[in-house]
Amino acid sequence: MPRHRAALAWAAFFLVLAAVGACGLLDVVVDPYGEVGLFHTRNLYLDHFSGAYAAYARLERPGTQDLVFGSSLSGTIGPEQLKAPVLNLSSTVYGKPENIRDFLAGLDAAQWSHIGRVYCLADIRLMDGQPGDYQGRDFHSQWRRWLEAVRNINGTKVFRALDKLRANLGGDMPAYVDGDGVLRRTGPRPFKTDNYFESYGRDLNYSQRQGDALRQVDQLLRAHQKPVTYFCTVLSDYFWCRMNPASIEPHYRCILDAVGSMVCLDYVPAYSSRMDLFRDEVHHEDSLTDWECSILLDPRAARPYVITPSNYRSHVAALLAHIRRCHVAG
Repeated sequence: MPRHRAALAWAAFFLVLAAVGACGLLDVVVDPYGEVGLFHTRNLYLDHFSGAYAAYARLERPGTQDLVFGSSLSGTIGPEQLKAPVLNLSSTVYGKPENIRDFLAGLDAAQWSHIGRVYCLADIRLMDGQPGDYQGRDFHSQWRRWLEAVRNINGTKVFRALDKLRANLGGDMPAYVDGDGVLRRTGPRPFKTDNYFESYGRDLNYSQRQGDALRQVDQLLRAHQKPVTYFCTVLSDYFWCRMNPASIEPHYRCILDAVGSMVCLDYVPAYSSRMDLFRDEVHHEDSLTDWECSILLDPRAARPYVITPSNYRSHVAALLAHIRRCHVAG
């Protein structure tokens, strides 16, 4: 009997080992987060930092491309809107200033030479005091890239690999990230709340830590003579009317102390009030992205939206007045 139990234990052990190996192979080949890059398939899942390794490899290719840093709010910006080759890093690097700083700090001279203009989203959620994700990582090491992919194997990733496989084979994919890092949606979606306030609270984020990192991002870009546009995207009335007014002025001051100016499109009454243009509290349809990029590309059109330390308080005042009107209206 003991010998029988030992045999069963060993059989169970090798069964588990085989299952883990199969899951690992599935993760590496299907590559749900774009970490490994063995095959070019449409990436289904967007929220994984290891994809930054693939972005480094992309910047080693000849040719100049504009970079977009940000979050899901800027993920749909592509070459069609910016009228130039684009590498959108919103879905991989993710735009916390410490992440952007550490990503840029690891570039070599050849990679810097492949960068044209940089567009950097000042995201409402990413100026918090939490540390970034890339400190101490060697993005140039292929071995580290593979090691990172293996280290991140888990049950969720296996299911996402299966979902991605099914979506690529069957065409059932409401959104995917293409080879330029651009989030492509297959159609519009009626407005539906995404429990934003339960996830992120009612404050605009600001912290000295991320403010300092954003200043270092700006210094890196200027040291390498890369033109940069800092911007924010249009947000809905549904969002603004539920925000804590006390957090608004410090948020803008934190950003402007670091970079001096930005094209501030987050509250545009003609668009913020149109809920038919929004998918949820903060994400809007691609047609509004087209308008935002037309503003970013045209200095004359952008001028009314540029805020600086000397004029941003008028923008804050307009927002606060709007929030008060929302509260009066109930």
